[in-house]
Amino acid sequence: MLITTLADILTEKIRTVGRSFADRFEKTFPREPPFNAPRYQQFARNFFSNLLGGIGHFHGTSIVDRTYAPEYEEEDEGFWEEAKAAQTRPDAAKPEGPTELFTSIPSRPFFPRGFLWDEGFHLLPVSDWDMDLTLEIVKSWVSLVDEDGWLPREQILGDEARSKVPQEFQTQYPHYANPPTLFFILTKFIDQLEEFQSKRDDPSISSLPNESPKC
Repeated sequence: MLITTLADILTEKIRTVGRSFADRFEKTFPREPPFNAPRYQQFARNFFSNLLGGIGHFHGTSIVDRTYAPEYEEEDEGFWEEAKAAQTRPDAAKPEGPTELFTSIPSRPFFPRGFLWDEGFHLLPVSDWDMDLTLEIVKSWVSLVDEDGWLPREQILGDEARSKVPQEFQTQYPHYANPPTLFFILTKFIDQLEEFQSKRDDPSISSLPNESPKC
C-alpha cells in the first residue's frame, strides 16, 4: 500500500510539473501564425525541453596543440597540406587540464561536448526562459579563456567525451577561432538591465516592484 501511495504521489507530481512547464512555455514563447496551430504545440515544447535537457556539467582534460608551428599561419598556397603534416609530429598535441564546463550541447548521445559557436544560439531561447541559468553558462565559458584571450572552440573534456569524436578532430589549436556568439547573450542581458533601470527611474511608473529584473 505504501509503495502504491508513493507511486501515486510521484505520478501526480510529474503531471503537475508537466502542466506547469506547458503553461510557462506558452507564456514565454507565444507562437505566431502559421505556427500557432495546435499541431505545432507539442513539437515546440519537445524541441525546447530537449534543449534544456542537454544542459550539463563536463569535467576532464582536453587535447591542445600549442606548438605554434609556422605551418599553422596558413599563408602559403597549399597551407592545409603543410598544416596536416605539422599536426602529426610527435608530442604536437598534449593534454591540458582538467577543466570543467557548464554548457548546453547539440546532442547528448552524439555530441556530448560544448561548442563555442553554437552556444550563443543555444542560449538565445534559454535566456528567455531563465537568464540566471544562462549567465551561469556564460560565466563557465569565460572562465576557460586563457592568458592570450583564446577559448577553444570545442570543449571535449575527458575520455568519455572523446570517445564520441574521431581522433583527427579531438585536438584544439590556438589559431582556430569561432565567431563570438556569446556576445548575443551579453548584449541581450545589458538591454534587459537598461530597460529595467529606465523603468525604475521613470516617475510615471509608481507600481514597479522593488526587485531586480528577472535575470
